[in-house]
Amino acid sequence: MSDHVCTSAARSRPLSGARAWVLLLIAALSATALGCRSAASTPPPSSPPEQPTESDTRPAEPHDADDMVSVPAGTFLMGTPEDELSLIVELCRQINPAPTGCNRERLIAHHRNETPQREVYVSGFSIGRNEVTNAEYERCVSEGGCTARDFDRCVFFAGREHVHGGTLDEVQARDDHPVVCVSWEQAAAYCQHAGGALPTEAQWEKAARGVDGRVFPWGNDWNPLGANWAEGEHTGSVDGYVTTSPVGSFPAGASPYGALDMVGNVWEWVADRYAEDAYAQGAASDPQGPETGTGRVMRGGGYAAQPLAQRTAKRVPRDPPEAYVNIGFRCARPAQ
Repeated sequence: MSDHVCTSAARSRPLSGARAWVLLLIAALSATALGCRSAASTPPPSSPPEQPTESDTRPAEPHDADDMVSVPAGTFLMGTPEDELSLIVELCRQINPAPTGCNRERLIAHHRNETPQREVYVSGFSIGRNEVTNAEYERCVSEGGCTARDFDRCVFFAGREHVHGGTLDEVQARDDHPVVCVSWEQAAAYCQHAGGALPTEAQWEKAARGVDGRVFPWGNDWNPLGANWAEGEHTGSVDGYVTTSPVGSFPAGASPYGALDMVGNVWEWVADRYAEDAYAQGAASDPQGPETGTGRVMRGGGYAAQPLAQRTAKRVPRDPPEAYVNIGFRCARPAQ
């Protein structure tokens, strides 16, 4: 393959507005499919990254404020502009091998819960630099602040099916990987034990994208080495991981405030109840989500999610009593 083909696939002209990130993402994905390096990323390793040894693993103390990043008070752009919804359809048709799966009405309806984009004020707070790890959660269990995970009730993947009950593989069970198979209630209890709370949707989204409405934590151009995501057939051929990765393994994907794995690795529980129109009806200052509703929100994509689901505005409801093999969490605290 010639360097010209790779360069052409990854190169982009200066663009502005909603269409820019879609065209940049199409170009980057095309380059990835061709076996090319993304122009916005560092060269990929010649082989999958080595897993850290036990001596390299230094889980943060669950009560350690130094493992948090500060997000100052102020406004930010929250949500997706209405005119980007049609571009999501365009993107799907560019990257989906089965265009029949890119039904315009279905896709627009599916992502309308991200609209409208609006300016929202959020008071200052701090949020975990990393997702909570297995070691941190088990420490909370030993301290009596958390309940043990019930893997018989956890939802696992069996091909395209979801089944209750399973066992974490050897990689996912490592101390420095994000904790999974925790329900919303268990995640909330951990954060309370650690002196904080689950972040609200507004806190999570501001920590992930900053103030300028960027599509991904690092900017508007998809970077295949910026997150642990579902490239190809979940082979780890690009990011080096088939399932979860040690927290903080993708510094190129850091948010404007230094938070890591805000997209990719695992989805994350947040505090808010879910409502389809929460962004249209929410308060303009420190929104807390709807007062009623049975579902809770998860954010941030995960190792089994494609780039479209790794956008900082992506929001998905889940039933809070359920625990999933691809959902974890991080904690937040008000500014001191």
